[in-house]
Amino acid sequence: CCIGLWGPLARKVLQPLADADFSNDGLKYFRAKRAHIGSVPVTAMRLSYVGELGWELYTTADLGQKLWDTLWQAAEPLGGVIAGRGAFNSLRLEKGYRSFGTDMTYEHDPYEAGVGFAVKLDKGDFIGKAALERRKTDVRRKLTCLTIDDPQSVVMGKEPVYDG
Repeated sequence: CCIGLWGPLARKVLQPLADADFSNDGLKYFRAKRAHIGSVPVTAMRLSYVGELGWELYTTADLGQKLWDTLWQAAEPLGGVIAGRGAFNSLRLEKGYRSFGTDMTYEHDPYEAGVGFAVKLDKGDFIGKAALERRKTDVRRKLTCLTIDDPQSVVMGKEPVYDG
């Protein structure tokens, strides 16, 4: 079971419930630690695919409801809101975060997909390095964000969008 806790109030909700330090120094970005949230043992991963402060909290399936109830009891009085996959996807799109299999596939190289920053061509030889060096200077298509101001024109996902 995984529950995501993200947003400007995430630490204010989590820290009083935890037996571990969830400050910036206590759990640095892209790190994980084991802790208890209330009485629920979790593996907390500090990462955010929505572009806000937050954690993914993992526990066993039989304790998922207890973790949910513990978090919601603390979050609701602070103005927390429950959001699902649609909100998660919308927030990641607003931040420009890519989703493999949705936004990009094996058919796209890192430069086309807008993740060329993650390619370290100066870190030694690797399979595909020469091809990527060529592609870096010859990008023929590029994934970009499309914004639509008309609320009636909502794209839910995987529909073709074209002009003409």
